[in-house]
Amino acid sequence: MEIRGRVASLLEVGTGFHAELTGRENIYLNGTILGMRRAEIKRKFDEIAAFAEVEKFLDTPIKRYSSGMYVRLAFAVAAHLEPEILIVDEVLAVGDAEFQQRCHGKMKSVAGEGRTVLFVSHNLATVKALCSRAIMLSGGQLIGDGSVESVISRYINASASAHCLSFAANPRQPSISSLSVDRAALEKRDLIVDIAFVSPHPLHRPVGSVMLRADTGEPVWGSDNRFHSPSDDMRTLTAGVLRCEARRLPLRPGRYHLSACLADWQEDLDSKLDILSIDIGDKATATQWSPPSAVGHVDWPAVWRSSRMEDASAA
Repeated sequence: MEIRGRVASLLEVGTGFHAELTGRENIYLNGTILGMRRAEIKRKFDEIAAFAEVEKFLDTPIKRYSSGMYVRLAFAVAAHLEPEILIVDEVLAVGDAEFQQRCHGKMKSVAGEGRTVLFVSHNLATVKALCSRAIMLSGGQLIGDGSVESVISRYINASASAHCLSFAANPRQPSISSLSVDRAALEKRDLIVDIAFVSPHPLHRPVGSVMLRADTGEPVWGSDNRFHSPSDDMRTLTAGVLRCEARRLPLRPGRYHLSACLADWQEDLDSKLDILSIDIGDKATATQWSPPSAVGHVDWPAVWRSSRMEDASAA
């Protein structure tokens, strides 16, 4: 395979940042590590700072930055590279919703300038929004190549047989490490979801949320333990499991798509959107029913439980 042009990768935001240096100094340091010339960094400096929204803190050591400020600055530097080919791996799930939208807009503008963006992600909504072609890999082998819609459909059908997914941990950002669903419980319309997480620093109030979408794309049910507090209130965790149990969900038998999110009380940290496909209800009737075209929203209670990672491992 022939590669034409300069290749840059955005695999982990913040690589090369130094905690004792200021935001200003880290922009130059990180930009140099990523292959930018000093004149190029100087020319783009104001744009980078504005994109990250840290202009007031440029002369503050980044060890005093919040995790959100740190990640925004790191992404802003990397996003202003100008390679012909940019490889992006699961780094757009950073910051709050507004910043993520700006990240998506930046990637679209890069692709719109005639450059190639290779975006690697499990976030199907983002893949749909950014990509014009998709490929699917399994065990390092290419098993699908075509339109975004066809490859996503194949991926969803393949994930319907999975009950647990694991994700690479981010050493600098709290993240979901695995997501699992009790498949046997689904046949009784009981949804039991375990969200495991790891963090480089203690989370004061770990928060999990789950959401189900019908095949139509309509969200039909969700729960968040900000409003349904775990029976065992766990605080200052660096690793743990948040379990959501919704018994006898009043949903029609059929296929639904599960999303999960992690937060530290009000600060959103990580999300896995439409990551698992699940069949709810008896398999014999699931083929005779399908979610209605307008499913509406279901208000149904859930119970949340939490455990430390070592406790969960022992169980």
